[in-house]
Amino acid sequence: MSINSLSTPPTSAMPVVQLSVLHRLEHRKPSAEYRAWVDGEEAYVFNQTGFAGGTMSWIYLDLHQPVTIHVQPHRMVDEVRVLPRRCQIAATIHNNGVTLRIEKPGSYQLEWDQNLELPFFIFARPPESATSGLLAAPASASESSTDGTATGKRISFEPGEHCVGRIVLNSGDELHLASGAEVYGAIYAKDATNIRITGRGTLRQSHLRFGGRGDERHPIELIGCRDVLIEGIMVIEGCTWNVVFRDCDRVHVRHITVLSERPYSTDGINPCDSREVLVEHCFIRCKDDCISIKGMQRNVPLEALKPIHDIEVRDCVFWSDNNNGLVVGTETWASEISHIYLHRIDFIRVTGTCGDWAAAFAVQALADTHIHNIVFEDIEVEYCTGNPFAIFYLDVVYGIPGQRRKTGALMEKITFRNITFHTPVKRRSIIKGMNDLCLVKNVTFAGISNGGKAVQGADDLRLQTNEFAEAIHFDEESTEFRYSTIAVENIPLFPSV
Repeated sequence: MSINSLSTPPTSAMPVVQLSVLHRLEHRKPSAEYRAWVDGEEAYVFNQTGFAGGTMSWIYLDLHQPVTIHVQPHRMVDEVRVLPRRCQIAATIHNNGVTLRIEKPGSYQLEWDQNLELPFFIFARPPESATSGLLAAPASASESSTDGTATGKRISFEPGEHCVGRIVLNSGDELHLASGAEVYGAIYAKDATNIRITGRGTLRQSHLRFGGRGDERHPIELIGCRDVLIEGIMVIEGCTWNVVFRDCDRVHVRHITVLSERPYSTDGINPCDSREVLVEHCFIRCKDDCISIKGMQRNVPLEALKPIHDIEVRDCVFWSDNNNGLVVGTETWASEISHIYLHRIDFIRVTGTCGDWAAAFAVQALADTHIHNIVFEDIEVEYCTGNPFAIFYLDVVYGIPGQRRKTGALMEKITFRNITFHTPVKRRSIIKGMNDLCLVKNVTFAGISNGGKAVQGADDLRLQTNEFAEAIHFDEESTEFRYSTIAVENIPLFPSV
């Protein structure tokens, strides 16, 4: 089957039914903090407790056309602004209610009185038919799964609660979570091709303790899979890393929302040992790295290690309540890691709670390999309480020992370009090699702004280096590894939406 079929599914006799724009969950109470209306129609306000700053509330809608949204907080507010800033949406306050107009899909936060408490979000997604053409009609009994085992081509969960445990997908399967469906369990696939996880429903793990159990450790875990589309769903309260790919090729993730505030280690999306991965138009709030690109081939002989390359993350909004924002590493067991492009991203907040080895943007190597052609570009950060930048090697992390090669390692051609910290960052940045065999070379900072001040040199970043870090440049253009997109952009699986 051609990879184009993932974006344009085969013709089916099943009727097309338009998704409900605002779906009420009858089994859950709406937010006690807000009411909201969309074009005059009252919307169901979702909520999730347990987050830093208090309950998080949101509305979720398929945006068929521009809409006017009115939000009524159940407390007095004096100021409001819409984040991220680059969306340039104005909101007005009248009689303690807030009105704004949304004209295009995106993830938007209403920030009250210049603090992050009790945030309200608007998750506006393109109509499902416009992004994937997938059918939203409920499946018949013969096409539905009740025990979580995928045996057909299409498995659909209708509105309501479903406690299913592990859902196993095989080649050619599509799992669809309809708007209003809440599925308690985990999604798993191994050595499968051409699989899709779609819909506007929710995958939850709130029934499990932190750390998960047995076959429900990660909400989504794909191993050795190829030609994968994940679109539109919400993932809430994942037990550990939320969306994990291990040794996968050609994976497309778009318009998903991840919300997880367990104690720690709830990474948003982890492309591990994978190639040709595109993540776009997503929102992640988690208590660890939002994106962590890892090499997890720890027990693989050196000659059998696989490469990690062509991974792109773009047009996303993130919020990290712990650890890094975007990181290549920390685990780096791979033959090489290259051509990683992270751009057009907005951070509401990055909270560095792991000391000096966590940063908003980091490249960290626990195992020796060649890491090169890494670009962080066109990124805005509203609040950052940790280090802004970090590049270094580690000997051990969380009790896991590093691995040094006799031939050494090299991290090179790493670029940070057009990055804005709107609120001044006071913590230091770190770029350090380990020894003569584990070096850092050719790091470029261009167009960096910290609290409205242009960064012109190392002192402006409080940058600490050592003798094993060479050729660190400020505001010098490099054509050797500058590019506006990477090879993954040309794969038909990844149309721009």
